[in-house]
Amino acid sequence: MKQEISADGKGGGVKKALLNIMQSYAVFVVWVLIFILYSIVIPRIFLSMGNFSTMLGSQATLLILSLGMLFPLTAGDIDLSAPNVLQLSNMILAVLNAQNGWPVGLAILVSLSVGALIGLINGALVTALDIDPFIITLGLGTSSTALFCLSAMPRRSPAFRLIGRT
Repeated sequence: MKQEISADGKGGGVKKALLNIMQSYAVFVVWVLIFILYSIVIPRIFLSMGNFSTMLGSQATLLILSLGMLFPLTAGDIDLSAPNVLQLSNMILAVLNAQNGWPVGLAILVSLSVGALIGLINGALVTALDIDPFIITLGLGTSSTALFCLSAMPRRSPAFRLIGRT
């Protein structure tokens, strides 16, 4: 006896189970296929230790951010400000350390504190004002990007002002 998947998703037996497995592992399967493709097309470059080191090293920050995003997502909320706050915190760290000569440890502490403060503000506004987290985090994410842009602006030199007046 053959079971079919109905429009409402009920029934189906083996086909339904296979469809669920395909949906659950689709991203992983595509990732493996892309890995195999690049391994065949450019094996000398793609399979080198330098390439793996670069790929894994550049994605560590995103991995940590993704793990941090699990908490609001499991609660049924979404934090749209997380990437923007990460960007701002990274810029604060760079400016304090490279431009102002702060010790790395202290610059990291200030950078993490700014990120935690923005997260605290997000949580306080959502809780106190009973506004959807989507709206609050979108607003604070945009504000974080504005602060990032302000901190990334070069210092104005007299020559720059002269060019601006002409």
